Amino acid sequence: LIRSKDINFNSNNEFKTVVSGTLFQNKNDFKITRKSIKLVSSKGANPQTVEDLLFAFKVVKHVKSNAIVLANKKQTVGIGAGQMSRFDSTRLALMKYKDHFSNKRFVCASDAFFPFVDNIQLLKKNNCLAIIQPLGSKNDKKIIDFAKQNKIPLYFTKNRVFKH
Repeated sequence: LIRSKDINFNSNNEFKTVVSGTLFQNKNDFKITRKSIKLVSSKGANPQTVEDLLFAFKVVKHVKSNAIVLANKKQTVGIGAGQMSRFDSTRLALMKYKDHFSNKRFVCASDAFFPFVDNIQLLKKNNCLAIIQPLGSKNDKKIIDFAKQNKIPLYFTKNRVFKH
């Protein structure tokens, strides 16, 4: 329990009402740039694909958590969000992509790390060009190794951007 006089009210704060009270947190003001991402696989993406990754990551920051954004030429082509599992969000994003944009290649951004390779396997199966995600999973090495073995450009950022 926090007394209201203990809270520093300013524009850097967010409040969320939940059943049992109110959540108080700092706003996520992280801004993605080329300098804030790191190639962790052996194969890099071309400059246009990197621009699409940056665009997709900017979008995924504003989508409900367990968010996956697929993008092509700075256009979203699939969004999966609000699911209990990141894998289900990936499947939902791919379903939206296939319904309307299946002729285009795409990149993928995730608002938090992929905990297992199943998401990346599914993205590879659907011809994903490159992936960006925050680091932080205990399985990061497995994710990186899979990307390297399958020649998938994989970029990490230090910041998670999920919304609750």
